[in-house]
Parts: sequence; structure tokens; C-alpha cells
Amino acid sequence: MKLLNKGTLQLIIVIGVIFLAFFLSEALKPSKEYVEGLRPAQASKTKTVSTFSAIKTDYTPTLTLSAVVSAASNTDIAAQISGKVSKVSASFKNGGVFQKGDVLFEIESIDYELKLESSLADVKAAKSDLDFLIAKAEIAVEDWKKLFPGQKITPLGSREPQIAAATARLNAAVANQKKAHLELNRTKIKAPFSGRVIETGLEVGQVVAMNAAVGKVYALDAVQIEASAAPRQLTQIDPVLGRVVTDLGGHSIGLVDRLKATLDPKTRLATVYISPTSPRGLLIGQFLQVRLVGPNVLSAVRIPRDKAILGKVWVVRENKLAQVPLTLLGSDSDTLIVLDFPHSDSVLSVLPFNAQVGQAVTVANKQQ
Repeated sequence: MKLLNKGTLQLIIVIGVIFLAFFLSEALKPSKEYVEGLRPAQASKTKTVSTFSAIKTDYTPTLTLSAVVSAASNTDIAAQISGKVSKVSASFKNGGVFQKGDVLFEIESIDYELKLESSLADVKAAKSDLDFLIAKAEIAVEDWKKLFPGQKITPLGSREPQIAAATARLNAAVANQKKAHLELNRTKIKAPFSGRVIETGLEVGQVVAMNAAVGKVYALDAVQIEASAAPRQLTQIDPVLGRVVTDLGGHSIGLVDRLKATLDPKTRLATVYISPTSPRGLLIGQFLQVRLVGPNVLSAVRIPRDKAILGKVWVVRENKLAQVPLTLLGSDSDTLIVLDFPHSDSVLSVLPFNAQVGQAVTVANKQQ
């Protein structure tokens, strides 16, 4: 009986605990009226933001690049004959400037003058031999007509083989004369173009060999300026060819002539070749700072630097937060110049804490 009473008591306690828990849960549950009243209060937590309009501006993109003066091509100066140098022009020194046709240096000509005289004598002798054979042939023809009237004389009888051989010897002598005259003219080595001497060590008394280089020069009109730029920079001034190039003072120094076909394998930069308007004052290897002026961009805006985050800007679009990518054109100390973008008149002034794309906001005021 005592066990039954104890079991009954435990059952009653368990049932009592269950009823108590149910009662408490119902008592703590908010009323429907309270919940309905709470919803508007939660909705009222939509964040309030302020916006401003990006400043519209005209923009002319310019690239400031490091450049170096170079020669499109170098030419080795060599004599086409051999001999001892008898004279070197003052302009044929390192850094010397010369004009087309100037005599750069001379080779002793006495040997070639004698060779020309000898060739002239050979021509006279060969011509004399030919004249003698022609005269003998005429006599032989007359004798043949007397001895064999009405019969055709044989080639051997009219001295045709001998005359042909003498004519060939005369032609060879004339060719040797022309060659000797040409070699004599080549004792004066003349500039093939107007240019400047890069290097030479030629001195009077030095013996030079045929076709051996004695100096290196470049043409003045072959001077060029090489500038390096990142490919993305060049897109700002596209098309690049024909663009005006200035110095840092804004004075025009040339035009973009061409681009190298490949990027530099180490720096991955593009090479821009500039044709200078006045190359005479430039030295090979000279370093320059140049500016490339691009086309005027009418649809550009300015925004504060701190508003651009990872290349994007926060804007309000239809009362919701959104991010818009930026296309950078240029910059100064405080602002970025970018291509005009959608909703540039609703740029977020201050980014709310824990902002998310698509988050609903209310614009309180719009700054100008």
C-alpha cells in the first residue's frame, strides 16, 4: 500500500510539472496586439543615408613617361679599298656631326694614281693593236679581190679572229681603266648621309683593310625617342599613333610614330617610338620625361579618393545600396577622375556599418 501511494505521488508530481511548464509558456508568449504593434517599430529601423553628386568635368588624358633617345639604325663606316690613312676630317671624331657628301677621311692615292696611269697605257696599246689589225685586214681584202675576183674572202683571210681578240683585249683594258678610276675615287671616303659619329679611333698613318669598319655613325633623321608604358595606360589615349608628344613644359617635341610589336619580356611594358620634330639637339642615350596627350573626354566626373573602394563606388539606386565599378582616367592629390558612371548623382556620402548590396535605405538629404 505504501508503494502504491509512493508511485501515485510521483505520477502526480510529473503531471504537475508538465502543467506548470505549459502554463508558464502561455503566460510568457507576447500577445497578438503586441506583435502587431512591434512590426512597424522594426520596419522603422531602415537605415538613413545621405548622398552627393559627382562633379562633372572635361578631361584630357595625359601620360607622363620616362624615355630615352636612340638611333633607329647604326652604320659602320669602312673603306672599299685598302691603304694608309693620309687625312681624317675634324668632323669624323667621336660626337662629330657631318653632312651628306662630306669627306670623312682619305687614303694615300699615289698607288691608285699610278694604277690608273698604267690602265690608260694599256687602253692605248690595245687600241693601237686593234687599229693595226684592222688596217692589215683592209689590205688583205684588197689583195684578195685582185687575186680572186668575184670570190668571197675567208674569215681567216680578213683577219676576223685576230680583230675579235684585239677588240676583247681593248674592252678589258677599258674596264681596268674604269676600275682604276673608281678605286682612285674611293681613296676619299664620303658620308652617305647627314649624321653623327658614335665612335671611331681612326688616325692618320693607320693602315686600313678593305671593308674593315673604322667607325660607327647614325643618320640624324634616324633619331627616335623610346618610351615605355603599361598597355592599360595606352588605352586611355587610344588611338596612340599620331599623338602629340610634349616635354613637361608643354612644348611639342614630336609625334608617336609606331609601337613595338611585342611587350618587353622582363617588364611586360609596351615600347612607344616617337619621331622627334628637332632631332639635332638630342644625344643617343639621353633620358627624357615626355607627355602623351590623348583625346578630350567629355563624360568624366571627379569623386573623392576615399569613396573608391577596390575600384568601385557605393551609390543609391532605387532606395537600395549598390556598387558601381569605376574606370580610372586620372587623379590629383584629393580626387579621382573617372569615366561617368550610372547613378553618379547619388554617390553615398558615408558608408553605413555592415552595408550590403541591395540593402534598403532612405535618403535623408542630398549634398551638392
